[in-house]
Amino acid sequence: MIEVLSADQMLKEAGRIGYYAEGRYICTCRLCKRQFEGNKQAISCLPCALKDMESAKTSAVSSVIERCAKVADAAHERNLNEAMKARTDAGQAIFDSAQATAATIASDIRKLAPRDQSVTQTETSDKSEEA
Repeated sequence: MIEVLSADQMLKEAGRIGYYAEGRYICTCRLCKRQFEGNKQAISCLPCALKDMESAKTSAVSSVIERCAKVADAAHERNLNEAMKARTDAGQAIFDSAQATAATIASDIRKLAPRDQSVTQTETSDKSEEA
C-alpha cells in the first residue's frame, strides 16, 4: 500500500527550511512580523522562509551568471589579445619573409649588374664613337 504524507509529516521529514523549523513554540517572524508556531530557534514563518530561499536562490543564480559573464568577457579579451598578437607575429613573419626575398633579389641583381653595366658601357661607347 502507498503511504500518503500529510503536510505536517512532510515538514517533519524536511526538518529545517531556511530560517523556519517545525515546532510547538509561538514565534514572531523577522520579515512579516506575524506570529507563527515553530521551533524555538525559527526566526521566520514558513511562507517567508520559502520566499527568502527563493530570493537567495535567484540571487545565487544571478551571481553565478555574472561571474560566468566576467569569465567569458575575460576569455574573449584574452583571445582578442592573443589573436592580435598572432596577427602581429604573422605580419612580422610575412614582412621578414618579404624582406629576405627582397634581399635575395637585390643580391641576384647585383651579381648580374656588372655584366649588364659592362655591356651597357660598351654599347654606349660604340654609339659615341659612331657619332
